Amino acid sequence: MALDEGRGDPFAQVSFDFGKGLLFQREGNYVEALDRFNVTLSTHAQQLRRPELRFMYEDIQQRRAFLSVTLSRFENAIPLLREALSFDLDKESRSNALASLGFCYLELKDYELARDLLLQAMTLGLTKEWEGVAHFYLGIAYFYTDMVRESKREFLLCEQLAATLQLPIVDIYGWLSSICKGLGEASESERFARMGQRN
Repeated sequence: MALDEGRGDPFAQVSFDFGKGLLFQREGNYVEALDRFNVTLSTHAQQLRRPELRFMYEDIQQRRAFLSVTLSRFENAIPLLREALSFDLDKESRSNALASLGFCYLELKDYELARDLLLQAMTLGLTKEWEGVAHFYLGIAYFYTDMVRESKREFLLCEQLAATLQLPIVDIYGWLSSICKGLGEASESERFARMGQRN
């Protein structure tokens, strides 16, 4: 086989191992994909330091970062995402990296950093992947950083986007009910609570 014949060529071997990771990722086998990219990085560290393979190194690091987020390995994802942001990324990739990093910090309860990173992603322009959920996560980050009115604004936006972007409407009404209660808006709080029960 052609792939086996390339095993004596270190550059062909890097491509072969990288390709196996891509195959697992395309199949949705994210644990195996991440493991394969980790092995590729460690096995071929010397080759991947060469300027002509820099593009592959950066691709691997970005894939490791996003796979770590997908697998809820947030502490592992953070340094990878920070490194990815040092690369010369296109606007869409940079926005995704910022939003993913914000999400990681939200999950680790560092709400100020989460808020600031999500806002940076929004300033760049959200991709379809993040269009609705970024506002949901920003609402949470605002709430826990005592920006309650801003939190309400984000969740009201989420309510409008829920149907088209498949956001969790019951959770949105739950947040809005709690926020309004905290703001002393009792009738609004009760209204959102009722709407949550109807969905």
